[in-house]
Amino acid sequence: MYGIVTIVEHREGKQVHALRAVLADVYGTQSVKYSGVAHFSYHVADDYDLQAVRALLERAAASLTAFIVPVRGFGIVTGGVWLNLTRTPVLSEIHASLWEHATALGNGVEVRYHPDSWFPHVTLAQHDAILDKASALAGTFRDGKVPGEVCVDNLSVIEETATGHDIVFRVPLQPESET
Repeated sequence: MYGIVTIVEHREGKQVHALRAVLADVYGTQSVKYSGVAHFSYHVADDYDLQAVRALLERAAASLTAFIVPVRGFGIVTGGVWLNLTRTPVLSEIHASLWEHATALGNGVEVRYHPDSWFPHVTLAQHDAILDKASALAGTFRDGKVPGEVCVDNLSVIEETATGHDIVFRVPLQPESET
């Protein structure tokens, strides 16, 4: 399975990995299904025409400047914990465009990423036992180690593997202007 994503890097990426380490210590390493690449997904499919997707992301990135998306807490449901990202108008516009163009380039497209139901998030852990300890999790996240924002400075493709994710390619956005 492949995903068109933004890789969460820099300080925020280190914070995500630190939170995953805490969850692995408390709930076991099996709780942190995706321990590798911190990211959030725009589009996911069983496979893609990777050359066409690279061209799509390069065209999109050429017209985009890196920007910040606020993190608005975390979510917990049966089997999962994630950081909620604010669905800003710019992020929604990028997602809708990627969805429209990437859908024709993939097979086995995951419809849960459709713009009508998509919510941007960074998965921290996936394990049913976590739900039983939601109040303890709230304490874990109250100590200020949750990123307050995420820098969107790339469009990338990752591949899910048995041990996490591998980066297939990464396309940088234009740098933020230094005004």
